[in-house]
Amino acid sequence: GGFSFTPYARAGHQLVEALHKGRPSYLLGQYSTEGFPFYYLATLIFKMPVGLLLMTLAGIILAFFRRRNGRPSIPEIALWLMPGIFLLSTMIFHSNNLGIRHILLIYPFLIAIGASIMPRIPKMMGMTGLGLLLGALVIAESVPAMSNPIPFFNTPSRKAGLEGRLLADSNIDWGQDLSRLADFCSRNNVRHLNLRYFGSADVFYHLGDITRFSLDIIEPEHNDSVGPPGWYAVSLQRLLAVRGMAKNEADGRPALWWLREMEPYERVGGSIFVYRVDE
Repeated sequence: GGFSFTPYARAGHQLVEALHKGRPSYLLGQYSTEGFPFYYLATLIFKMPVGLLLMTLAGIILAFFRRRNGRPSIPEIALWLMPGIFLLSTMIFHSNNLGIRHILLIYPFLIAIGASIMPRIPKMMGMTGLGLLLGALVIAESVPAMSNPIPFFNTPSRKAGLEGRLLADSNIDWGQDLSRLADFCSRNNVRHLNLRYFGSADVFYHLGDITRFSLDIIEPEHNDSVGPPGWYAVSLQRLLAVRGMAKNEADGRPALWWLREMEPYERVGGSIFVYRVDE
């Protein structure tokens, strides 16, 4: 019963093997098992608050003009190199295109670059107004998303993002809406639910009050044929069928195609679509 390195070695081996094999990924409506080189750069553009995105771009432009006649200091070089090296390494070595959580490490560096637009000399005091405006824009866009941050997309990308036309996986889904689904079932007296769910939250904990529900995460019975009448709740990741489509397992028709052709009864949170199938 002593300490053993075996479980850690096994987990490390599985992680390296998974990185080598790659994982089905989705970007801008396209599917791939090899990943997309600019996936994480696109993820930043779609999910970074507009104010912070503009501040970062302004910081890059301003730094160029500031340094034409001077040499940057070592801290400034480190500030620029860290996010660049990290993003470049994800393009070269990281074929597992998952969610923005995998590159959150660079956010402090991007914020510092954006904050550099604030003036340090009197003749550039006009930048103060721009900095305050963009900072207010960051707050205005970010605060409303605090109650449900996972499916956040910035304002220009929001409509397409929530429709599943930009990104998938943990950029939208991670089981965060099961409690909202339980509230929906309570309001609508749903006693039998067919659930096609993506995430890691405990389904039985959240939906334990439902008398009967069908839970089929891996291969649902009615994946490729119209199911019986009743209530269906499907995570957006499952509707997009990222894994099946990327591996060309859909045989010409995407999984759950018959639900995708229906109008949802309601969207629960940012990740779960609820359908009511009548006779």
